[in-house]
Amino acid sequence: VLETASAETFAALCSEFFLPRLAALATASDADFGPFLVQRLADAIRSPPQLAAALKALDFGALLGPGSGPPQHTIVIKLLEACLRLRKDLDTSAAAVFAAMGLGEGDHRRAWPALLALDPGCDSTLALLKPGREASEAPF
Repeated sequence: VLETASAETFAALCSEFFLPRLAALATASDADFGPFLVQRLADAIRSPPQLAAALKALDFGALLGPGSGPPQHTIVIKLLEACLRLRKDLDTSAAAVFAAMGLGEGDHRRAWPALLALDPGCDSTLALLKPGREASEAPF
């Protein structure tokens, strides 16, 4: 419905229903299906103001931090895709991801492993290849 709705209907749904509930839906505190709904919403974002409102409403630290899972990680990925698609808010969203992962200006060696694993504790490419790393230990 989100992707096929008219621009006016989608804008009304966003501003009246989704944006006030976005953080709760994303973290699944309202309902288990919430993160998946937010993923679809991110896919359907059509304008820079909608994107800016979604980015403002969500905390990347909560979506990528301890206790988050693949559904929350995918929300971040979908929002980054929306930034690329609309060519808007690329700097601020990238900075939010780096901040959520605990990466600063001096963490160039740690940036790629941490980002690829979506695990702030992953500090080297060798850690990505660590034998015996069980699926339950993986961040997603």
